[in-house]
Amino acid sequence: MRAFILAIFSCTCIVAFPVSQSNPHRKTVDLGEINKQALTIPLASYPPAARAAGIYGIVKVRVWIDKKGEVIRAVVVAGPRLLRRVTLQSAKGAKFPPNVGDCDACHVTGFLVYTFAREELRRKKNE
Repeated sequence: MRAFILAIFSCTCIVAFPVSQSNPHRKTVDLGEINKQALTIPLASYPPAARAAGIYGIVKVRVWIDKKGEVIRAVVVAGPRLLRRVTLQSAKGAKFPPNVGDCDACHVTGFLVYTFAREELRRKKNE
């Protein structure tokens, strides 16, 4: 019989994933915001529907990282709905250094934060 952990995020997303059979009590290391620790984070393109509707803001994605530094799971936990899909796809492509968190016997998790700015803010920043 497999054991599962049930996680509820942002009241809109439920995720169930199996607990490691070899060590179900494996320690989880939460690194908090990990944008600066990433080797690469693919850019999330601004969806035309969100831009046309004037939707902007911050999207927060929780990621789980394996020993090789690859994202093995990602879940959007906060942010405007029209920005979530592209952000989730981007987060899944992020790369981290091997053994990020310096813990071979741990689950490593953290947040990637994406900011979508209004057009006026982008223009001012580029001037």
